[in-house]
Amino acid sequence: MHLTCSAQGTNYPLTVATTLKHFNCESFASWELLLNSVECWLLTTVLDRTHAKWLYGVLLYWMAFVGIYPEFPAGSN
Repeated sequence: MHLTCSAQGTNYPLTVATTLKHFNCESFASWELLLNSVECWLLTTVLDRTHAKWLYGVLLYWMAFVGIYPEFPAGSN
């Protein structure tokens, strides 16, 4: 699944809330959707990397990334 960042200016809490509404922690697709939602938000909305929202988003991004690739960085895909 590849999502494009078409929701420029989207409010992060609403985007994540929509994603998390149907989130299944055992589903690869759920983790991937969360990862893509956070990535799009970071790249299109929060451009100030010193802002607390940016730091929170980066932490959530890496949590979702490890959810998709639990063997990272030692394993293989």
